[in-house]
Amino acid sequence: LTLLGLAFILAGVVVGGACIYKYFMPKHKVYRGEMCYFENEGRERAVEPYFLPIAEEADIREDDNIAIIDVPIPKFSDSDPAAIVHDFDRV
Repeated sequence: LTLLGLAFILAGVVVGGACIYKYFMPKHKVYRGEMCYFENEGRERAVEPYFLPIAEEADIREDDNIAIIDVPIPKFSDSDPAAIVHDFDRV
């Protein structure tokens, strides 16, 4: 076995490992985040325990280049939940 043969074997192991890693990676990932909203006029008086965070769950699909945001039902109204689809390719 020569040095060139070892180089080809090592290159095959690296490329094969990368292909196997890509094959076994999960195709669908869900990223979670949270934002806190408050009014502009009372920003100076807004202390952290006094504003309520709004939790949203966003489903980001990198293959389709879209984000789906599920908005929860507000507690003060009898409205339906909303689903917002953001298409990054569409202008």
